[in-house]
Amino acid sequence: MAKMQEIIRLITGDGWQIITLRGPHWQFVHPGKPGRITISAHLEHELGRETLNSLVRQAGVTLKEGKKHGTLLGRH
Repeated sequence: MAKMQEIIRLITGDGWQIITLRGPHWQFVHPGKPGRITISAHLEHELGRETLNSLVRQAGVTLKEGKKHGTLLGRH
């Protein structure tokens, strides 16, 4: 599974920008996409499949994009 730092690398590579740090959570916004994404700041934690799918869906990115950049599920 993927680590939190990998999903952060994926979404920031897609243009998401951090807007606030609140305790153990970071919030991101995208200049061209609606909504916010809240991510745990525990960078070494492994993401469960459902959490990973939810974050990818919220960000509007694909796991194929992550593989292209050498992150996320490039290893099983």
